[in-house]
Amino acid sequence: MSARLSRTIALTLASEAAAVAATTWVTRRFAALYAERDVDAYFVLRQVLGWVLSVGLFGLNVSLPRALARNAATTARRRQVLAALLLSAPVLAVIALVVGLAPRAAARLLLYDAGAGAVVVAAGLLFSANALFGIAAASLQGLDRFGLLAAFRVAAWAVAPVAVTAWAGGRASLAALLAWWSGALFILDGALFAIVARGVSGGACVPAAPISRTARALFRFGGGRMIG
Repeated sequence: MSARLSRTIALTLASEAAAVAATTWVTRRFAALYAERDVDAYFVLRQVLGWVLSVGLFGLNVSLPRALARNAATTARRRQVLAALLLSAPVLAVIALVVGLAPRAAARLLLYDAGAGAVVVAAGLLFSANALFGIAAASLQGLDRFGLLAAFRVAAWAVAPVAVTAWAGGRASLAALLAWWSGALFILDGALFAIVARGVSGGACVPAAPISRTARALFRFGGGRMIG
């Protein structure tokens, strides 16, 4: 095993370990600081939204890194990132419509509690931020920026939730805390996409092809594996 591969594996494992430790601590703090009803609502929404995104993102975590790694032409890489965002747009739009127009109805349907609408809105924001982070992270994998990706994973999944919970836990409602967490993730998303945009700018060019064709190629490779 090469030193580069060993370092990549070590960084990935370290970032995953940090995320697990942070999730465990945050979960315990939620249980200690907030009413059981609110905490249960968040965990239900986390499961539901996690499933929705796993289906609605069509396996982009598999297809996008592969596509980027196989193509050195930056114009093709730009199309692939844009196509991934295009594929993710429908599920993100559905989440935005639900949390923007019918959060109380969604809370009544999923949680049997129309009063949990604020938690639905905050959880929708959080998982939308997570979805964008996932696309940016897949892009960095395809661009072979694993060290930088590990650092951002620690920031997004360990530092951000722990810092926000330590600062706002108990002083703000659970919905407000989740909203602050979402804001931190959106900032990290913006930084990640700026790095990705720089990574796919300039360099070699290839003849233009429709974004829709690139999106179909990503869907065919990732969607089938997601279903399987």
